[in-house]
Amino acid sequence: MKRHLLLFLCLSILSQVQAQLNAVLRDQLDYDSGVNDVWGYVAPDGTEYAIVGLVDGVSFVSLADPDNIVEVAAIPGQTTVWRDMKTFGEYAYIVADQATEGLTIVDLSDLQNGNVTWTHNNYELPNGNTLLDAHNIYVDTDKGYAILAGSNAATGVIYFDIASVPGEATFLTTVGNRYAHDTYMNNGFLYNSEINNGSLSIWDVNDIFNPVQLSSTISPFAFTHNAWSTANNNLVFTTDERADAPVAAYDISDPTNPVLLDEYRPLYSIGTGTIPHNTHVLDSFIITSYYTDGVTVVDASKPDNLIEVANWDTWSGGPGGFNGCWGAYPFLPSGLILASDRSSGLFVVDVEMQRAARLEGNITDAISGLPINGVDVSIQATQENEGMTNAMGDYRTGLANGGTYQVTYSHPDYEPLTLEAQLINGECVIVDTSLQILNGFSVTANVVQAEVLTGIADAEVLLINEVRSVSIFSDENGVADLAVIPADVYDIYVGKWGYQELLVESVDINGPTSLTFELELGYQDGFQLDLGWTTEASPGTSSGFWERDIPNGTSDGTNEIAPFFDADGDLGNRAYVTGNSDLNGGIGFDDIDDGQVVLTSPVFDLSIYQDTTVRLSYQYWFINFLGGDPGDDEFTVNISNGQEEVTLAVYNDGTPGQTWRLDEFNLSENITLTDQMQLTVIANDLGGGSISEAGFDDFLISGDLLSTSTENIFRAGVEALVFPNPSYGEFSFRYELPTSSEMLDMEITDVFGRKLINQRLPNSPNGIIRFGSELPTGTYFLRLIDSDGLMYSTKLIKQ
Repeated sequence: MKRHLLLFLCLSILSQVQAQLNAVLRDQLDYDSGVNDVWGYVAPDGTEYAIVGLVDGVSFVSLADPDNIVEVAAIPGQTTVWRDMKTFGEYAYIVADQATEGLTIVDLSDLQNGNVTWTHNNYELPNGNTLLDAHNIYVDTDKGYAILAGSNAATGVIYFDIASVPGEATFLTTVGNRYAHDTYMNNGFLYNSEINNGSLSIWDVNDIFNPVQLSSTISPFAFTHNAWSTANNNLVFTTDERADAPVAAYDISDPTNPVLLDEYRPLYSIGTGTIPHNTHVLDSFIITSYYTDGVTVVDASKPDNLIEVANWDTWSGGPGGFNGCWGAYPFLPSGLILASDRSSGLFVVDVEMQRAARLEGNITDAISGLPINGVDVSIQATQENEGMTNAMGDYRTGLANGGTYQVTYSHPDYEPLTLEAQLINGECVIVDTSLQILNGFSVTANVVQAEVLTGIADAEVLLINEVRSVSIFSDENGVADLAVIPADVYDIYVGKWGYQELLVESVDINGPTSLTFELELGYQDGFQLDLGWTTEASPGTSSGFWERDIPNGTSDGTNEIAPFFDADGDLGNRAYVTGNSDLNGGIGFDDIDDGQVVLTSPVFDLSIYQDTTVRLSYQYWFINFLGGDPGDDEFTVNISNGQEEVTLAVYNDGTPGQTWRLDEFNLSENITLTDQMQLTVIANDLGGGSISEAGFDDFLISGDLLSTSTENIFRAGVEALVFPNPSYGEFSFRYELPTSSEMLDMEITDVFGRKLINQRLPNSPNGIIRFGSELPTGTYFLRLIDSDGLMYSTKLIKQ
């Protein structure tokens, strides 16, 4: 059943795969059978053992001499790829998937003499099902619970009492209603890896008979295989059993709101299809069986900067697939790590568990002082490393071994810079620096309102092309100074809420450049810029939140379920969509689940339009199908004027095959128009397993604006004059009309068309009115209106 390989042959083969890092192989034991998981056991006399799962049974290996390990006992079993084992007291508890062994209990009390006894136990549960198999088992040694996951007998995990009577198990309860592939319990918290749903659920199980689910989080590749927390339950780490997936670190100091901090992948195998399997946590180190990469050890003492500090590759073949290291057990008192390889058996590895030497900092533009996104930070070392600045210019990287290193900072738009850094194990060295731009020019953008040409403050100017994106906002005078921009051809988007969006294509920046952009009054948003829409979700909503982004679609093989592109015809390539992971997690990944997601516009003023002409148009996406009753799920659009809210549309036809759809409304027929209008877009999923995806794009208010002309307008026979104009105090308005009028109004509006004064004038063909002493400095418009419409209009300047 087992045999030793020649140690020099093993080392020779492994060294061809990758150099081992801070690890030494003590011994290795091969088997004639395929191997799966591994666990450790410490006998009362202190002898350490490995319990090795085999395709056809279980092997017990003595580590009394870790340089000469010996199998001392074995039990046969049904043929199955999956076995999982844990220990409590002097007993081992073992489950097998796709078998009928139930819960196998092994008495280890005479293991030092090579003797074990065991029973297979098929318990009948209160639900009438008989326990035949399970995929995973965890034993909470503090409470004396054996917790079975992925069994035939219950949808959730099954709790057994194994403390009351040693060697026996008594059913207690079940927790959860979703298939859990793996489970882990620590200090009153249960972590279920719900692989089919791609999520990690966290439960408060201080009272296992009244469990409370605290959160459910989609892991990075939506295929949550296992999870393990730190001892204080402040952090949890997950694996997704998929090619090129990471080990992910989450802050769960608030278990109701897990926050992703970092993702670790072995840098030497990125893109080769390597798959992580199981991870465990010991003293803020995460030890992972990474299939064809073997065992990896990562320092997670700074969980937002995960650094690999040791590894040992058990697999001599190529990367990718489900070969190689299945399990890695790190909890022996000796510090040895037990690694099980599916083909090569048991490995006993001595690892130097040292803290990483980290390097972090911030990179800015030497001229503007602004942060630089996308700077590559490379430490010149034999160990592969990576660092890249984010949008704030921050970077994080590091190595397993401290020392003096050359660090190169590079970016295609900047001169490369190399500095020397002294990295220290267990410390985080901070290096902030700046880079000099290559072949760049100053760009000044003047953003003004069309016709009146006054500056617009806080307008966004976005220069974008295939390789870079630069954004800045205008100052109080409407000036956006972009300092130094790399020479290139850019598309330029300009916008602010309250104005129609603007795109100027193919602007060639090849020298110092000054540009002027005129924005028309109005409301339009293709979501290329962030103009202030807000998002929220109802309590309990677990995924599918609104995001403004370039859509990453999903498909059922025939139809788009989530859109792959934004709506056709608007500016840019972004839209608001529900859930937008860039990972291929399938149609049920990151759709709306168990609640409603709400998208709300900024307030907009429709009093600047002539009432009867105001129209709203937009394009929307809604797909909803499968599950219990998907017809109950809806996509709703509401509008409010600050005093009342009405529903414009309710969409519930979400069958596959739909595309972006246009809808439009005459708003004056639906609601009174005010200066406090707001649009609310709601998409919901009421449960039942349905697939719900929504999108919103191409928002437009169209209609005739009230006149803001800078020229005087006279109806025939009307004489009028405003004086003084400009004025430092009040204005005088003198008018003479051909005939008197019973309805004669004087309106004063600002440049946005908002009415500041609306005064009914006497029924007389002439008169003089004084007004405006309270008006602040600015530009205004006076209009004289009777029952037939506009008689006179002029611009006013208050100084």
